[in-house]
Amino acid sequence: MVISAITRAAASRGRLSHSTFLLRQQLQTTRWNSTAAAAATTTASADAPPQLQHCPSLPFIGSTVPQYSKAPPLDVSKSYDYFPEMQRLFGEFYTMGIPGIGVGVNQTVYVISDPREMMKVLRSEGRFPSGAGQSAWGMRQVLDEHGNYAAARILDHGPEWKRVRGFFQSDLLSPQSARQYVPAIAEVARYASRGVVEYADNNDLNTFLEDASFDMFSGLTLGSHTRITDPDFTATPSDVRFCRLAKQGLTANTVLTQDIKEMFLGKVCGIKTAFYKDFEQTWIEVFEIAKQKVGLFIERREKGILNDTETQCYFNQALERQAEHGAVTKEECAQLIQGLLAASVDTTAGMTALHLVHISMHKETQDRIRDELLNALQSTNGILTAETVSPKSAPYLHAAFRESHRLTNPAPMVPMKRITDSITIHGVDIPADNIIVFDSVSKSHDPNLVSDPEQFNPDRWLPDAVEARKGTPAAVLDHPFFKGPFSEGARKCPGSRVAKNESLLLMAQLILDWEMESPVKHWRDVKYSMDTVLTPKIPNIRLTARA
Repeated sequence: MVISAITRAAASRGRLSHSTFLLRQQLQTTRWNSTAAAAATTTASADAPPQLQHCPSLPFIGSTVPQYSKAPPLDVSKSYDYFPEMQRLFGEFYTMGIPGIGVGVNQTVYVISDPREMMKVLRSEGRFPSGAGQSAWGMRQVLDEHGNYAAARILDHGPEWKRVRGFFQSDLLSPQSARQYVPAIAEVARYASRGVVEYADNNDLNTFLEDASFDMFSGLTLGSHTRITDPDFTATPSDVRFCRLAKQGLTANTVLTQDIKEMFLGKVCGIKTAFYKDFEQTWIEVFEIAKQKVGLFIERREKGILNDTETQCYFNQALERQAEHGAVTKEECAQLIQGLLAASVDTTAGMTALHLVHISMHKETQDRIRDELLNALQSTNGILTAETVSPKSAPYLHAAFRESHRLTNPAPMVPMKRITDSITIHGVDIPADNIIVFDSVSKSHDPNLVSDPEQFNPDRWLPDAVEARKGTPAAVLDHPFFKGPFSEGARKCPGSRVAKNESLLLMAQLILDWEMESPVKHWRDVKYSMDTVLTPKIPNIRLTARA
């Protein structure tokens, strides 16, 4: 208890060093094992479901006051400790208060960590399922007030959400559709890899990933590359401005969904604070740039001068579907593309940043990935394709991504669902209109399920290791809910397959071209921030060109 108090005090002053963390991890492992018989702190067996526990919660502010709730502090630098500690304190089935997300005065949510129980929730979602995007009240308000009705509905709920979402996800979610965009993504990855040096020299690899993500998505969406990361090209100032503002606006959106004062004044009272007004002006400019880009495409299309790449791009296919089926208007189709372009800057970059952080710390991982890629490239004349980065051709690349996600999940509370009918979870009847949150972190860090859980070890996700876990408690780690940050069910991120391909192709090209060496030797010593997703501040990685 004394050592635990000391480490918490150290954390309140700043990040724990790796050595300090290892001491605490040893203690935590001991605590996990010593309390294995307690119902509130164990992984339950099928015939003994966990008992529902309650984390104390206060009106409006929920469980955010540790002195009252006994919950750990909400500290971004300790985000990957929060849910494992909550599970140790309250078990794997409990209620807590999360402001802006929960239900009732105390902002209550139910937290579970068994993916099989969460599957029950998804199976009972009904016609109009809920999702985490509904908490983005500020973004939805700006979209509605400034003429982007269609994009606002993606953050909504009900028949209009279903109509727009059904159109929106076509040509993005299916594996076959996503594969058609790989050549456009791979082209960006090739020149972005050449341009990474300038960003690395300025210790600004986070911006590199944001620019590359936008360029890749612009290429597959509009059929033209912005070439922001191309060292042989002078980027258009408006494209650079777009990336900087979109990142700023997306980060501010996260603040609006989490800050109690902003939520009360803005969401409840309808008062536009100074912070909100800055947020609004940022998005007005973002939308104006996106509108101009989309307008130029439409103009070229109407003149019949699209090139082959533009003809095959997502927007042109969407316009053809719109003309044929009329599920959305032409204006709504254009609005969706504007929203897509803005969203492309941040989320894929955050996920890829975590992969880059881990892989740059492990030369042997880079070498193994490079060897399998070089072998796959022999049949494609050295060009990255969907096949060369597939699990069949590059199993260790996928294993490294999976291990990165296990250690540093960028979305620790996904999925998040409001139930429309009562449902029984772990034998407890939960009334309709409650929120159920999936803790996607605790089991992945549980020393009873994962050997050496602090260590980056991609081998644990190779086929032989997965096969060996079958029939054991650790097999739960291979459930689809633990494989990626894109949620599940009808509100799964519609661009998830495209985003994964972007991350795979960019990291594959970087590994082929560069030996990467991080000055930081353990992921615990990296700083994190809560942007749209939990994002690391990438250390100043040293790049050495491969022969």
